[in-house]
Amino acid sequence: MLFWKKDKKTILRDELRQVVKKCTGYGFRKKELLHQALTHSSAREEGDEAEKHSGLPHINERMEFLGDAVLGLVISEILYTKFPLMNEGKMSVIKSNIVSRESLAQKCLALGLDKLIIVGKGIKGRALPVSVLANAMEAVFGAIFLESGYKDAVKVITKMFADDIATGEETALHSNYKAILQDHSQHRFARVPNYRVVKQSGPKHKPIFEVMVFLPGKSQDEDQTSFGPGIGNDKKSAEQLAAKMALEHLGLIH
Repeated sequence: MLFWKKDKKTILRDELRQVVKKCTGYGFRKKELLHQALTHSSAREEGDEAEKHSGLPHINERMEFLGDAVLGLVISEILYTKFPLMNEGKMSVIKSNIVSRESLAQKCLALGLDKLIIVGKGIKGRALPVSVLANAMEAVFGAIFLESGYKDAVKVITKMFADDIATGEETALHSNYKAILQDHSQHRFARVPNYRVVKQSGPKHKPIFEVMVFLPGKSQDEDQTSFGPGIGNDKKSAEQLAAKMALEHLGLIH
C-alpha cells in the first residue's frame, strides 16, 4: 500500500494520477481532488497542526457522501433507460446490489485502487475494511463529478459497471429483500420495518423460526401492516422471506 505523510509540501505524484487513469479511464487534472478522494480519515493525524484542528480536514468523507449520490443517480438512470418495462421493485433490487458496500469494495480491489488509498499508521500494512474500500470508490466518483460534471461521471460509471448492469436481471434473483423493503419504507414512511419472531419450534440444534415483518403507517398513530410469516432455520433467512412476501404483496417484485 502506498503511504504518504501529509504536510504542506505533499503533492500527489503524476505517476499516481496515471495509475488511477488506467484503473478508471479518467485522468484527473486537479491533484488535490484525487488526493482528497483517496485520503481516509485515519490519515488526519499525519497532517500538520492546522489541518488536524480544521473543521473540514482534507479527508474523503464529504466527497464520499457526494459520490454516493452521484453513483445512485447514474445507476438509476441507466436502469430506467436500459430496462423500460422493468418495475420499480426489480430496479431497486438491481441498484441495491450494484451500489452495496460489498460490491463497491470488490470493485475497488479489482481496479487496484486499494493500493492507492492514503491511510494513517494505525491501519497501514493491514487489510483494509470493506467500508474504507467502498468509501474511497464513492469518493473517486464524487471527485470526478466535482472536476468534470455529471456527463463525465456517467461515462466512468457506465464503463466501470457495464458487466454488472448487463447481468442486472440475473443479479436481482440474489437480492437482499430486507434492504429493498427498508429502502421502500424509509422513502414512504420515513421509518424502517420491524421484524418480530412470532413462533419458534423444533429442537435446539435445528430450530425453526417464524418471523413477521411490520411496516409503519403514515403516522405514528396509524396501525402497522404485517406480512409473513417467513419461515427459516435461522432468524436472518426467516426475515428475508418475510421481507420478500411483503415486497410481493406490495407489487414491488413479482
